[in-house]
Amino acid sequence: MIHVVENVIEYSIVLNNHKLGIFLGAGTRRGGICHSRCFKRVALIAEIQRAYDEMAATDDWVTAGVEHDLSFHRAVAGATDNTFMLETVMFIAQHLKESIRLTRASNPENAAAIEEATLLEHLEILQAIREGDPQFAHQAMSTHIVNAAARIGLYNLLGPTPAEEGDSSQI
Repeated sequence: MIHVVENVIEYSIVLNNHKLGIFLGAGTRRGGICHSRCFKRVALIAEIQRAYDEMAATDDWVTAGVEHDLSFHRAVAGATDNTFMLETVMFIAQHLKESIRLTRASNPENAAAIEEATLLEHLEILQAIREGDPQFAHQAMSTHIVNAAARIGLYNLLGPTPAEEGDSSQI
């Protein structure tokens, strides 16, 4: 199971950062002119916001929360307007679901802190998307994926632990 989770996390780092770049760069591919895509972008951001809000509001963090978490990532993938990106995310969704459940089940005595950290990471991704800042979005998504891996003990896969880097604020 851990091998599958490692593969999903490695793949997610590449996929998520690429899909954010596609979404945030869509306006610049048209010379910076705002076409109908700008109106669609507002609706797509609203969909990502809705997924975040549902995740934040759930009382069932392990089951419904996982579904809302996946909805958030599917909304980001769908925002790329690239059907292959969305299909790829949907294809690995079952593995993502298991990765998220493993993350949330790995440390039950610290569940509230893990939930708070996870929501904050998603909020930072959402804020970066709202601001249209690809570098901020890349950093926010990378931080989320690396921290999720760290929460399930996959430090060696992705480098030193946050504590080893001197950042004790990471959970």
